[in-house]
Amino acid sequence: MAEIIFIIVVEVVKCMVPPAYRRICYLRKSKYTSNLQNLKSEVDNLKSERVRTEHQVDEAKRKGEEIEENVENWLARANNVIEAADNFTKDEATTNKRCFKGNILSALEDPDVNMLGIYGMGGIGKTMLAEEIARKVKSDKLFDQVVFVEVSQNQDIRKIQEEIGDKLGLKFHEESESGRANSLFTHGHKGCKVLLTARSQDVLSGKMDSRPNFSIGVLNEEEAWSLFKKMAGDYIEDSEFQSIARDVAKECAGLPVSIVTIARALRNKRLFEWKD
Repeated sequence: MAEIIFIIVVEVVKCMVPPAYRRICYLRKSKYTSNLQNLKSEVDNLKSERVRTEHQVDEAKRKGEEIEENVENWLARANNVIEAADNFTKDEATTNKRCFKGNILSALEDPDVNMLGIYGMGGIGKTMLAEEIARKVKSDKLFDQVVFVEVSQNQDIRKIQEEIGDKLGLKFHEESESGRANSLFTHGHKGCKVLLTARSQDVLSGKMDSRPNFSIGVLNEEEAWSLFKKMAGDYIEDSEFQSIARDVAKECAGLPVSIVTIARALRNKRLFEWKD
């Protein structure tokens, strides 16, 4: 029996069924977040100390004094540590994204997981992430077939069933929705996985009883700027662009879809076009 993954994007904001099971898998555990904040704080302190030391060295040189070797060695080590830490924090958004996607892929490979979900507010990037997952499982050949279906708030069950059936090359002989559902279930039961996306956790854990469910939050300012710069181009780091580019990035409110859409639209544009 072929192994199949169904990736279903559900745009439902509210569900009347109370959640029966609540499990949230967060990428950023509190200890990780705390350690990262501590790292940034310590690096800031080190940068301040470096500036003070450099000023003292410059003052000593102006007076013709000799700089001790241990001071120069300390400055060299401080520069290396600061550079390494800055590179780490710059890559944080990319690393988080890879880890987050990796957690979902691991869940898909878990034989005890049949249905899992991704949830978050509109525009947060759920569909984009689901599409990335679909491409990844296709390229890695984790499943024999990948079926991607988008479901609107005005759900037409028969139409959804027909779309899934068409993508599987399955012809229905049943007329009822329950009969067609049973046919789909029988066709893809062995090795079948379902990845759902929705705005509400209640839709996933309450009505669909999917688990585990992964929450996507908005990007922080640093992550948002990193993504914006990647999409718009490094030229926005130039002094004439940086101020307005950062303002535009902030207007995206940390929403990946907004950041990607706007940054791509402004890529390689001239300054007056940014101001418009």
